[in-house]
Amino acid sequence: MSLQIIDLSSLRERLTIPATRFLRTVASTPEVNALLDTDAVVAIGVSGGKDSVACALAVARYLDLIGHTGPRVLVHADLGRVEWKDSAPACERLAAHLGWELLTVRRQAGDMLARWQKRWENNVTRYRELSCVRLILPWSTPSMRFCTSELKTAVITSALKKRYPAHDIVNVTGVRRQESSARSKMPVAAPLAALTRRGRQGITWNAIIEWPVEDVFQEIADAGLALHEAYTRYGASRVSCAFCIMSSLDDLRAAAGCADNHDLYREMVAIDAASTFAFQGQRWLADVAPDLLPASLLAAVARAKVAAAARVGVEAEIPAHLLYTAGWPTHLPSPQEAALIASVRSRVAAFVGLDVDYTTAESVVARYDSLLAARATAGATQREPETPAQEAFVFRAPCVRYSPLSYLSPTNCKGTFPCATTLPLHSSSCLFWPSLAACSGSRGLSEPASHPCAQRRSRSCSRRSFFSLHRGFWTTSPCPSSPASSSSHGRQSGRCSTASLAEVATQKTSSGRWVIRSSTVTG
Repeated sequence: MSLQIIDLSSLRERLTIPATRFLRTVASTPEVNALLDTDAVVAIGVSGGKDSVACALAVARYLDLIGHTGPRVLVHADLGRVEWKDSAPACERLAAHLGWELLTVRRQAGDMLARWQKRWENNVTRYRELSCVRLILPWSTPSMRFCTSELKTAVITSALKKRYPAHDIVNVTGVRRQESSARSKMPVAAPLAALTRRGRQGITWNAIIEWPVEDVFQEIADAGLALHEAYTRYGASRVSCAFCIMSSLDDLRAAAGCADNHDLYREMVAIDAASTFAFQGQRWLADVAPDLLPASLLAAVARAKVAAAARVGVEAEIPAHLLYTAGWPTHLPSPQEAALIASVRSRVAAFVGLDVDYTTAESVVARYDSLLAARATAGATQREPETPAQEAFVFRAPCVRYSPLSYLSPTNCKGTFPCATTLPLHSSSCLFWPSLAACSGSRGLSEPASHPCAQRRSRSCSRRSFFSLHRGFWTTSPCPSSPASSSSHGRQSGRCSTASLAEVATQKTSSGRWVIRSSTVTG
């Protein structure tokens, strides 16, 4: 009779591991398990943040448990200047702890900051050529995250396919349901087309998707790893780009508290100022840490805020059917509509400081006609990037009316400008209202009290307000002595009367300066 000897040393080693570690298990699916059983490549994307670190630790333990013998690799997409300085070292510490290779990949055309800068340059060119009818922002947005798709997903999947051409690949992320409403609906795993090749599968595996944040921190603590300094030293709640489009105000302030990020901060604020688009819809980066900015940049941002409000108001005049769909026009404008588009383009160009073509009705019609012909020939394959609503510049006062021929020139039945208290700069001065011929009937249209041209008179009009605009800079000129023609602005049953509209004429003088003149018309 032969005796079978059983080695219990490995069992004893496992029993010395704290039992709490086994309570944190990864989520999986039959599809993931089938690939792991065939020793597919396991590639875990790591940023240095808590979720990707915890995910890598948990997945490594799980792979050891099931006896996976296929290739394993950590992949870090280096975003360049926008990254925290501790991100790459945090990934290196993790790789050393696990004994895995760390593969660092980068976008060859430039880093994230370069991508935003180039996007703005391209969008200016598109606007100049009337390849888009509204000016397009430089930033990525929550619904248009090319920062993730281009600088992470695309470069990572490309590198993995080149490195492992004969393997199935499981791409692992640290996504968790607790992070957001959108992520709460994500599956544990799903096919990844970018990694799927003939005869080879690619799949995304969200291994810790069910974990609460407490488990994330405990996993890292149990491993004895140091957290990224963004958490421990600066108080950030997440790690990605230092200044991320998804960041809360507190996280943006945490990033600004790190001296390593100050040069980046100033460069990004400069994009805000040049483009007249706030970094996060309503939030201007300059407002996060203005003490870090030189006076010249603060002044440029102040002008950009004014120009942004004017730009949004002007672009709202464009009829919906003349906006582009998937990057192409769908209707040929009438001569009157073309004149409106030409006027809008001239004014927007003045606000932002751009040189543009197609500023006459005839040239606009010709351009639309050529684009419609090109669309019919090539098919609608070009897509205009989404421009998110600039909520801070949406005029919500219930009694404000806009003339189709005006911009930022409300007829307000309440005798005040309630919008001025809800917008950036909170301006009740010439800097904000370019067109105020203030006719003061019975609780009619009136200028804000601090307006230098305010001349409230019962049932009569104040003097006209003249403003000059040159390359996006508002300046005031002395009020002419001649009064504007009288007109009443009444109200009916608490609602606005639309009988009176303020019309703005924009003219370019022989000296090349744009002059904004206000007048009052009755319709």
